[in-house]
Amino acid sequence: MKSKHLSSLFQWCIIIFTAIVVGQALYDNWREVQSLELDKETWWYVIVAVAVSILSHCWSGVVWGEILRNLQHPVPWRWATIIFIKTEIAKYLPGDIWQTYGRLVAARKLEIPVTVAFASVLLQSVYIAAAGMIFGLLIAADPTLQRLCGLGLACILVSVHPFVFDRVFSWIEQLPNALMLQRLFNKFNKLARSQWTRPRMQSYPWRVILGQCLFLALRSVGFLLTVAIFTPVRPVAIVPLASGFSLAWALGIVSPISGGVGVFEATALGLLDRVVEPSIVLGAVILYRLIALLTEAIGAGLGWLLGRNLDSS
Repeated sequence: MKSKHLSSLFQWCIIIFTAIVVGQALYDNWREVQSLELDKETWWYVIVAVAVSILSHCWSGVVWGEILRNLQHPVPWRWATIIFIKTEIAKYLPGDIWQTYGRLVAARKLEIPVTVAFASVLLQSVYIAAAGMIFGLLIAADPTLQRLCGLGLACILVSVHPFVFDRVFSWIEQLPNALMLQRLFNKFNKLARSQWTRPRMQSYPWRVILGQCLFLALRSVGFLLTVAIFTPVRPVAIVPLASGFSLAWALGIVSPISGGVGVFEATALGLLDRVVEPSIVLGAVILYRLIALLTEAIGAGLGWLLGRNLDSS
C-alpha cells in the first residue's frame, strides 16, 4: 500500500513538473510569436496547422503500435495511440527519458517485457531518422547532404534487418556487464520468472518506415501552412521546404536534448535559408515550435481523458 502511494505521488510530481516546464516553454514561445505581428486572418492557417499536427501526433502512436506488433507483441491500436500522445509531452523534461519511462510503465501493465518495450522506443527514433534521411535525399541543392543522408539511410536499413537486429542483441548479452543489465531490467519488470526476453523482429519493418514517412509528411503540411502565413509558397519550393523541414524535425526528435529544442531550429535555418528568406524561415520556425507545443499539450490532454476510459474498461 505504501509503495502504491509513493508511486502515485511520483507520477503526480512528474505531471506537475511537466506542466511547469511546458507552460514556461509555451509562454516563452508565445512572447516571440507576438513580436511577429500576425494578422487575424492568418490565424486560420495556425488552426489548420495545429489540426494537421495533432493528426500526425496520433498517427505516430499508431506507428509505435506497429513496432510492438513487429516485435511479436501486438497491442490494440487505440491503446498504443493513447499511451503515446499521453507520454510524449514528457520529452521536454530534463533528461529526455521520461516519455520512455511512461511507455515502459504502460507496457508493463500489459505484461510486455521491458526489453521489448525499451527496444520499441529506441527503434521508433531509428525509424524516424531513416524517414528524415529519405526526405533529406530530396534536397537536390546540397549533394554533400545527399551523400550523408544516403550513407546514413543505408546503415539504418541494414541495421534494422531482423537477422542483424538479432545478432546485435546476442552481442549485447555477451558483454561483461550484460548480467548487471539483465538484473536491472528484471527489477523494473517485476515478473515472476524469465524476465529477460530478447526482442525479435517478425519481419522487415517496411511498414513502420513508410509510416514514419507519412508522419513527417503530415508534419511538413503543418509547416508549409506556417510558412504560408508569412509568404506565398511557390509550387517549386514545396519539395525543398518539406524535405528540409522533415530532416530538421527528425534530427530534433532523435537528439538527446530535451524536446529537440534548438536542434530543430538550427538545422531548419541552415537547410531552408536558400529556399526562402532567412527572416521568413526564422518566423516560421518560431511559430511552428509553438504549434508543436500546443499539439503535444492538446494530445496529452486528450490522452489523459481517453486513458481514463481505457483504464476503466
